[in-house]
Amino acid sequence: TTRLNGALCVGRSRAGKPVLVTRRMRSMTHSCDALASFGMQDFHQVRAWESAVLVAVKARKIAEKFPRRGYAELREQLISAAESISHNIAEGRAASSPKEFLRFLDTAARSATETASQLDLALQYGIASKRDVFDLMGTIICTRRMIRSLQDKIRDDLKRGAEITRKRRR
Repeated sequence: TTRLNGALCVGRSRAGKPVLVTRRMRSMTHSCDALASFGMQDFHQVRAWESAVLVAVKARKIAEKFPRRGYAELREQLISAAESISHNIAEGRAASSPKEFLRFLDTAARSATETASQLDLALQYGIASKRDVFDLMGTIICTRRMIRSLQDKIRDDLKRGAEITRKRRR
């Protein structure tokens, strides 16, 4: 990682352009009120999304090092699963309800597990370095923990909201 115009450069895209995370994006947390309002919410405010983007960038870098012959399917599956994590978080953030957002977060967590499994295969096949795999596995573990933490927060907010509604009805 390097700095470019005050932003953290976490890698390069296929076209060679820097992938940046701004100070604003790094300082945001996922602890927004889960029940506040849904629909067209800014997924950039979700720390788990930021981490998922980093997973996708690192996965693509590893996949680009695979031999050109014989591993095309694994390469595509690894990239697809890794990118799916951030896509599901972003799509879920625009969900119409917290319960729907939870479903998208569950899919994102499963995509993270799939990515980890594909990395294990690449390591077993001897086409990915232990160092690269270890680094990406650490990022995947952190991302999954962030997703689970966000799910727990949303569930707690849902329970709290249900309790308040019950009390008002009495």
